[in-house]
Amino acid sequence: MEESKAKTNTEKYNLVADSFLFGYARLSMARIVTNESIIGIHRMFLETLRPTKTTSKETFFSGMMDIGPKELAAFEYITTTSFLVYATTLLDSFISDSTIFLYFLHPAAIGSEHQLPFELVLRTKSKNELIEHIVKGKTRKLSYQSFVDRIKALEDAFDLQIHLEKKGTLALEHYAGIRNVMVHSQSIYDIGLDTEGDIKINQNTCPIHPSPVTKEDFIKTTRIYLTVAGELYKAINEKVLKDGSNPLVQNTLQMFVEHIKTTYDYNVPSWSNNAELLAKARKDMQREEDYSPLAKKGREIAYLEFVKKHQDGGTET
Repeated sequence: MEESKAKTNTEKYNLVADSFLFGYARLSMARIVTNESIIGIHRMFLETLRPTKTTSKETFFSGMMDIGPKELAAFEYITTTSFLVYATTLLDSFISDSTIFLYFLHPAAIGSEHQLPFELVLRTKSKNELIEHIVKGKTRKLSYQSFVDRIKALEDAFDLQIHLEKKGTLALEHYAGIRNVMVHSQSIYDIGLDTEGDIKINQNTCPIHPSPVTKEDFIKTTRIYLTVAGELYKAINEKVLKDGSNPLVQNTLQMFVEHIKTTYDYNVPSWSNNAELLAKARKDMQREEDYSPLAKKGREIAYLEFVKKHQDGGTET
Protein backbone atom coordinates (compact mmCIF):
# COMPACT_ATOMS: atom_id res chain seq x y z
CA MET A 1 0.00 0.00 0.00
CA GLU A 2 2.83 2.37 0.91
CA GLU A 3 4.63 1.58 -2.36
CA SER A 4 1.51 2.52 -4.34
CA LYS A 5 1.12 5.78 -2.43
CA ALA A 6 4.79 6.72 -2.99
CA LYS A 7 4.41 6.19 -6.74
CA THR A 8 1.27 8.33 -6.77
CA ASN A 9 3.09 11.18 -5.06
CA THR A 10 5.95 10.78 -7.50
CA GLU A 11 3.56 11.11 -10.39
CA LYS A 12 1.92 14.15 -8.82
CA TYR A 13 5.22 15.91 -8.22
CA ASN A 14 6.25 15.08 -11.74
CA LEU A 15 3.38 17.27 -12.92
CA VAL A 16 5.04 20.17 -11.08
CA ALA A 17 8.22 19.49 -13.06
CA ASP A 18 6.20 19.13 -16.25
CA SER A 19 4.74 22.60 -15.73
CA PHE A 20 8.24 24.05 -15.41
CA LEU A 21 9.56 22.17 -18.44
CA PHE A 22 6.52 23.05 -20.54
CA GLY A 23 7.22 26.66 -19.65
CA TYR A 24 10.77 26.33 -20.95
CA ALA A 25 9.53 24.62 -24.10
CA ARG A 26 7.18 27.57 -24.60
CA LEU A 27 10.09 29.94 -24.03
CA SER A 28 12.25 28.05 -26.51
CA MET A 29 9.57 28.20 -29.19
CA ALA A 30 9.13 31.93 -28.63
CA ARG A 31 12.89 32.44 -28.95
CA ILE A 32 12.96 30.47 -32.19
CA VAL A 33 10.26 32.72 -33.67
CA THR A 34 12.07 35.84 -32.45
CA ASN A 35 15.46 34.71 -33.72
CA GLU A 36 14.08 33.64 -37.07
CA SER A 37 12.33 37.00 -37.39
CA ILE A 38 15.55 38.88 -36.70
CA ILE A 39 17.49 36.63 -39.06
CA GLY A 40 14.76 37.06 -41.66
CA ILE A 41 15.17 40.81 -41.50
CA HIS A 42 18.93 40.46 -41.97
CA ARG A 43 18.40 38.03 -44.80
CA MET A 44 15.92 40.38 -46.42
CA PHE A 45 18.57 43.10 -46.37
CA LEU A 46 21.00 40.76 -48.11
CA GLU A 47 18.61 39.33 -50.67
CA THR A 48 17.08 42.64 -51.69
CA LEU A 49 20.26 44.65 -51.95
CA ARG A 50 19.54 45.25 -55.61
CA PRO A 51 15.76 45.61 -55.90
CA THR A 52 14.10 45.82 -59.30
CA LYS A 53 11.41 48.32 -60.25
CA THR A 54 8.70 45.67 -60.28
CA THR A 55 9.07 43.09 -57.55
CA SER A 56 6.47 41.64 -55.24
CA LYS A 57 9.21 41.07 -52.72
CA GLU A 58 9.88 44.79 -52.49
CA THR A 59 6.18 45.43 -51.96
CA PHE A 60 5.95 42.69 -49.35
CA PHE A 61 8.94 43.98 -47.42
CA SER A 62 8.15 47.67 -47.89
CA GLY A 63 7.41 48.15 -44.20
CA MET A 64 10.33 46.02 -43.06
CA MET A 65 12.69 48.09 -45.17
CA ASP A 66 12.11 50.93 -42.72
CA ILE A 67 13.59 48.83 -39.92
CA GLY A 68 17.11 49.99 -39.18
CA PRO A 69 19.87 49.08 -36.70
CA LYS A 70 18.35 51.17 -33.91
CA GLU A 71 14.97 49.48 -34.27
CA LEU A 72 16.60 46.06 -34.31
CA ALA A 73 18.67 46.91 -31.22
CA ALA A 74 15.53 48.01 -29.39
CA PHE A 75 13.66 44.88 -30.44
CA GLU A 76 16.47 42.57 -29.36
CA TYR A 77 16.79 44.37 -26.01
CA ILE A 78 13.07 44.16 -25.24
CA THR A 79 12.79 40.50 -26.24
CA THR A 80 15.94 39.53 -24.31
CA THR A 81 14.81 41.26 -21.12
CA SER A 82 11.31 39.84 -21.50
CA PHE A 83 12.68 36.32 -21.96
CA LEU A 84 14.92 36.67 -18.90
CA VAL A 85 12.03 37.89 -16.75
CA TYR A 86 9.86 35.01 -17.97
CA ALA A 87 12.61 32.44 -17.30
CA THR A 88 13.05 33.80 -13.77
CA THR A 89 9.31 33.61 -13.18
CA LEU A 90 9.34 29.95 -14.24
CA LEU A 91 11.97 29.12 -11.61
CA ASP A 92 10.12 31.23 -9.04
CA SER A 93 6.93 29.26 -9.70
CA PHE A 94 8.73 25.90 -9.61
CA ILE A 95 10.33 26.61 -6.23
CA SER A 96 6.98 27.80 -4.84
CA ASP A 97 5.10 24.78 -6.20
CA SER A 98 7.78 22.46 -4.80
CA THR A 99 7.56 24.18 -1.42
CA ILE A 100 3.79 23.77 -1.28
CA PHE A 101 4.04 20.12 -2.34
CA LEU A 102 6.62 19.31 0.35
CA TYR A 103 4.72 21.02 3.17
CA PHE A 104 1.51 19.28 2.12
CA LEU A 105 3.35 15.97 2.44
CA HIS A 106 4.89 16.92 5.79
CA PRO A 107 2.91 19.75 7.46
CA ALA A 108 4.81 19.25 10.73
CA ALA A 109 7.94 20.58 8.98
CA ILE A 110 6.47 24.09 9.28
CA GLY A 111 7.45 23.96 12.95
CA SER A 112 5.71 24.27 16.29
CA GLU A 113 6.61 27.95 16.58
CA HIS A 114 4.14 28.86 13.85
CA GLN A 115 1.24 30.80 15.37
CA LEU A 116 -2.31 30.94 14.06
CA PRO A 117 -4.86 33.72 14.49
CA PHE A 118 -7.83 32.36 16.44
CA GLU A 119 -10.14 33.91 13.84
CA LEU A 120 -8.53 31.76 11.14
CA VAL A 121 -9.10 28.59 13.16
CA LEU A 122 -12.77 29.46 13.55
CA ARG A 123 -13.21 30.40 9.90
CA THR A 124 -11.77 27.23 8.34
CA LYS A 125 -14.17 24.35 7.83
CA SER A 126 -11.72 21.48 8.18
CA LYS A 127 -8.22 20.51 9.25
CA ASN A 128 -7.14 20.13 5.63
CA GLU A 129 -8.39 23.59 4.74
CA LEU A 130 -6.45 25.00 7.68
CA ILE A 131 -3.28 23.17 6.60
CA GLU A 132 -3.68 24.45 3.05
CA HIS A 133 -4.06 28.03 4.27
CA ILE A 134 -0.99 27.75 6.52
CA VAL A 135 1.20 26.12 3.85
CA LYS A 136 0.34 28.64 1.15
CA GLY A 137 0.86 31.49 3.58
CA LYS A 138 4.26 30.07 4.54
CA THR A 139 5.20 29.69 0.88
CA ARG A 140 4.10 33.24 0.11
CA LYS A 141 6.28 34.53 2.94
CA LEU A 142 9.28 32.55 1.72
CA SER A 143 8.76 33.86 -1.83
CA TYR A 144 9.99 37.30 -0.75
CA GLN A 145 13.41 35.82 -0.02
CA SER A 146 16.14 35.19 -2.57
CA PHE A 147 16.24 31.96 -4.55
CA VAL A 148 19.33 30.86 -2.62
CA ASP A 149 17.66 31.44 0.76
CA ARG A 150 14.47 29.67 -0.34
CA ILE A 151 16.42 26.62 -1.47
CA LYS A 152 18.37 26.68 1.81
CA ALA A 153 15.09 26.75 3.73
CA LEU A 154 13.92 23.62 1.89
CA GLU A 155 17.25 21.91 2.53
CA ASP A 156 16.96 22.59 6.26
CA ALA A 157 13.27 21.69 6.56
CA PHE A 158 13.36 18.48 4.53
CA ASP A 159 16.99 17.33 4.86
CA LEU A 160 17.66 17.87 1.16
CA GLN A 161 21.08 18.02 -0.44
CA ILE A 162 20.93 20.20 -3.52
CA HIS A 163 24.27 20.05 -5.29
CA LEU A 164 25.07 23.54 -6.48
CA GLU A 165 28.64 24.76 -6.66
CA LYS A 166 29.57 28.14 -5.23
CA LYS A 167 29.93 29.47 -8.77
CA GLY A 168 26.38 28.36 -9.50
CA THR A 169 25.08 29.98 -6.32
CA LEU A 170 26.71 33.29 -7.21
CA ALA A 171 25.32 33.11 -10.75
CA LEU A 172 21.84 32.37 -9.40
CA GLU A 173 21.97 35.43 -7.14
CA HIS A 174 23.41 37.60 -9.93
CA TYR A 175 20.87 36.85 -12.64
CA ALA A 176 17.90 36.86 -10.30
CA GLY A 177 19.14 40.29 -9.18
CA ILE A 178 19.26 41.51 -12.78
CA ARG A 179 15.67 40.39 -13.22
CA ASN A 180 14.61 42.40 -10.16
CA VAL A 181 16.30 45.51 -11.51
CA MET A 182 14.64 45.07 -14.91
CA VAL A 183 11.20 44.63 -13.37
CA HIS A 184 11.41 47.59 -11.02
CA SER A 185 13.45 50.11 -12.98
CA GLN A 186 13.83 50.94 -16.65
CA SER A 187 14.51 54.62 -16.09
CA ILE A 188 17.67 56.02 -17.65
CA TYR A 189 17.77 58.96 -15.23
CA ASP A 190 18.52 59.29 -11.54
CA ILE A 191 16.46 61.91 -9.74
CA GLY A 192 17.86 63.60 -6.64
CA LEU A 193 18.49 66.88 -4.89
CA ASP A 194 21.53 69.09 -5.21
CA THR A 195 23.16 70.97 -2.34
CA GLU A 196 20.68 73.82 -2.77
CA GLY A 197 17.68 71.54 -2.51
CA ASP A 198 16.78 71.81 -6.18
CA ILE A 199 15.79 68.76 -8.16
CA LYS A 200 18.61 67.35 -10.29
CA ILE A 201 18.32 64.72 -12.98
CA ASN A 202 21.36 62.85 -14.20
CA GLN A 203 21.59 60.13 -16.82
CA ASN A 204 22.80 56.98 -15.11
CA THR A 205 22.48 54.28 -17.76
CA CYS A 206 22.48 53.59 -21.47
CA PRO A 207 19.31 54.89 -23.18
CA ILE A 208 19.29 51.91 -25.55
CA HIS A 209 19.99 49.24 -22.94
CA PRO A 210 18.78 50.53 -19.53
CA SER A 211 19.43 47.14 -17.90
CA PRO A 212 22.85 45.49 -18.26
CA VAL A 213 21.64 42.33 -19.97
CA THR A 214 22.66 40.62 -23.19
CA LYS A 215 21.63 37.49 -25.08
CA GLU A 216 24.69 35.80 -23.60
CA ASP A 217 23.39 36.66 -20.12
CA PHE A 218 20.07 35.08 -21.00
CA ILE A 219 21.76 31.86 -22.13
CA LYS A 220 23.76 31.66 -18.90
CA THR A 221 20.60 32.39 -16.91
CA THR A 222 18.62 29.57 -18.51
CA ARG A 223 21.44 27.13 -17.87
CA ILE A 224 21.68 27.94 -14.17
CA TYR A 225 17.90 28.02 -13.70
CA LEU A 226 17.45 24.64 -15.38
CA THR A 227 20.33 23.20 -13.35
CA VAL A 228 18.87 24.45 -10.07
CA ALA A 229 15.38 23.18 -10.88
CA GLY A 230 16.76 19.81 -11.98
CA GLU A 231 18.80 19.42 -8.79
CA LEU A 232 15.78 20.35 -6.65
CA TYR A 233 13.58 17.87 -8.52
CA LYS A 234 16.19 15.14 -8.12
CA ALA A 235 16.72 15.80 -4.40
CA ILE A 236 12.99 15.74 -3.60
CA ASN A 237 12.49 12.46 -5.43
CA GLU A 238 15.49 10.86 -3.78
CA LYS A 239 15.27 12.17 -0.20
CA VAL A 240 11.56 12.82 0.35
CA LEU A 241 9.66 10.60 -2.07
CA LYS A 242 12.34 7.86 -1.92
CA ASP A 243 11.71 7.12 -5.58
CA GLY A 244 14.73 8.45 -7.40
CA SER A 245 15.18 5.32 -9.53
CA ASN A 246 11.66 5.49 -10.92
CA PRO A 247 11.83 5.51 -14.76
CA LEU A 248 9.45 8.45 -14.78
CA VAL A 249 11.87 10.44 -12.63
CA GLN A 250 14.88 9.43 -14.71
CA ASN A 251 13.09 10.40 -17.90
CA THR A 252 12.19 13.81 -16.50
CA LEU A 253 15.76 14.38 -15.33
CA GLN A 254 16.89 13.64 -18.88
CA MET A 255 14.46 16.27 -20.12
CA PHE A 256 16.16 18.81 -17.85
CA VAL A 257 19.49 17.82 -19.41
CA GLU A 258 18.10 18.14 -22.94
CA HIS A 259 16.76 21.63 -22.21
CA ILE A 260 20.16 22.68 -20.88
CA LYS A 261 21.81 21.33 -24.05
CA THR A 262 19.46 23.28 -26.32
CA THR A 263 20.68 26.55 -24.83
CA TYR A 264 23.89 25.90 -26.79
CA ASP A 265 22.08 25.15 -30.03
CA TYR A 266 20.53 28.50 -30.92
CA ASN A 267 23.09 29.23 -33.61
CA VAL A 268 22.40 31.22 -36.74
CA PRO A 269 21.20 28.94 -39.58
CA SER A 270 23.85 27.77 -41.98
CA TRP A 271 22.74 30.09 -44.78
CA SER A 272 24.10 33.09 -42.88
CA ASN A 273 27.59 31.60 -43.05
CA ASN A 274 27.33 30.87 -46.76
CA ALA A 275 30.44 32.35 -48.32
CA GLU A 276 28.83 32.60 -51.75
CA LEU A 277 25.87 34.58 -50.40
CA LEU A 278 28.09 36.96 -48.45
CA ALA A 279 30.35 37.45 -51.47
CA LYS A 280 27.30 38.28 -53.60
CA ALA A 281 26.12 40.72 -50.97
CA ARG A 282 29.49 42.48 -50.87
CA LYS A 283 29.49 42.73 -54.67
CA ASP A 284 25.95 44.08 -54.76
CA MET A 285 26.78 46.64 -52.09
CA GLN A 286 29.19 48.27 -54.55
CA ARG A 287 26.41 49.07 -57.04
CA GLU A 288 25.59 52.44 -55.61
CA GLU A 289 23.55 53.54 -58.60
CA ASP A 290 20.73 51.24 -57.50
CA TYR A 291 20.04 53.13 -54.29
CA SER A 292 19.28 56.55 -53.04
CA PRO A 293 22.04 57.73 -50.64
CA LEU A 294 19.76 57.34 -47.60
CA ALA A 295 18.50 53.87 -48.51
CA LYS A 296 21.99 52.68 -49.32
CA LYS A 297 23.38 54.00 -46.04
CA GLY A 298 20.70 52.23 -44.01
CA ARG A 299 21.27 48.93 -45.77
CA GLU A 300 25.00 49.30 -45.51
CA ILE A 301 24.83 49.77 -41.75
CA ALA A 302 22.54 46.76 -41.34
CA TYR A 303 24.70 44.64 -43.62
CA LEU A 304 27.96 45.55 -41.89
CA GLU A 305 26.47 44.80 -38.48
CA PHE A 306 25.18 41.49 -39.79
CA VAL A 307 28.53 40.45 -41.26
CA LYS A 308 30.41 41.58 -38.16
CA LYS A 309 28.16 39.44 -35.97
CA HIS A 310 28.21 36.29 -38.07
CA GLN A 311 31.29 36.19 -40.29
CA ASP A 312 33.20 34.11 -37.74
CA GLY A 313 30.92 31.13 -38.01
CA GLY A 314 27.86 32.29 -36.14
CA THR A 315 27.24 33.20 -32.53
CA GLU A 316 24.83 32.01 -29.90
CA THR A 317 21.56 33.93 -29.94
